[in-house]
Amino acid sequence: MESNEGFYIKYEKKVMKNIRHIMQEHGITQKILAENSGINQSTLSKLLSGKASFTLEHIAKIARALNIDAADLVSFRPGTVITNTCFSSHYIPENDNLVCSINRPAFKGYIGNKYYLYFYSTISSEAKLIHGELTLSASDENRCRVNLEIYTGKIDVSGTPIRKVYTGDMVISISMGSCYCTLTNAEIGELCFLSFHHMFLFSQDILCRIGAVLTTSSGGNRRPTLHRMVISKYEFNLDEDSEDLHFLKGQLKLNSSRVLISKKEFQALLKKYASDSDVSLKKFFSSFQNLAEQEEYYEIEESTLLGINIPVGTKINGISLLREASTSDKYNKISSKCDEFLFEYISSRTKD
Repeated sequence: MESNEGFYIKYEKKVMKNIRHIMQEHGITQKILAENSGINQSTLSKLLSGKASFTLEHIAKIARALNIDAADLVSFRPGTVITNTCFSSHYIPENDNLVCSINRPAFKGYIGNKYYLYFYSTISSEAKLIHGELTLSASDENRCRVNLEIYTGKIDVSGTPIRKVYTGDMVISISMGSCYCTLTNAEIGELCFLSFHHMFLFSQDILCRIGAVLTTSSGGNRRPTLHRMVISKYEFNLDEDSEDLHFLKGQLKLNSSRVLISKKEFQALLKKYASDSDVSLKKFFSSFQNLAEQEEYYEIEESTLLGINIPVGTKINGISLLREASTSDKYNKISSKCDEFLFEYISSRTKD
């Protein structure tokens, strides 16, 4: 029979394992946990390394900081590790329409894969693309764990590349034909949400998707931001003026089925490719010019209109009427054609 001391040591290791697992799942560092719990960081380090024993006060403070029930944190269920239900799909009921368990056929071809991600910077003055990696793996409770690592392109004072890491999980809606990912970076206090079209794959892996993303803009003026994201097993070449880069930038714009381009920009395209060896591309641009409806458009910055010396109410009303009559779309749908273009492009690039 196991001694009381041996049982206590095993029990304390279980509590440490639970805490470390939750921290890892949601990108919570010891520094963040120490700040949120009010426990000195050196004391917390000793607790999590087994060099000090937990008190009831420690358990209560840590549970509150992790936003979980203290009873769950100290629950001794051999072979299991709890997760932080505040940031997981535990609140979503498993049924015929909503799939959370990776044992269901809907998850075949998704789990165990790593994808490259590409999207425009949320800073309006930057035209560069941000890239990262998205990993889908199995959690201890047979849920789909999602890990998103973004390379910001910036470095810290020590010269180390700055990365942002988000963790969360994925739920599949059968009725909506969609995958939904809820991701969290506890260190910077940000959540982001991904959605992309679901397909039953069974014996194949998903190759690529264009997703819709809801996040918060970078820079000083942080605002809710909607944009597109390419998810791909194929690693695109982001070198300046590469074919991959041009393709990505075109797919990541918030385009609709209607192409609207200024005469100035189109003339620049014609001039750039006038001496190009690709005759088909020249023919394509000529066909576009012949088929396009030519119409005069006006363009102006909203800030310029706000500077007009008339009452503010009139300016707001006038801008609203202009926007209502503008060519801006009411929404931006990621159609099946978007995914088809991406799939065909990647397939052509990866053929032997």
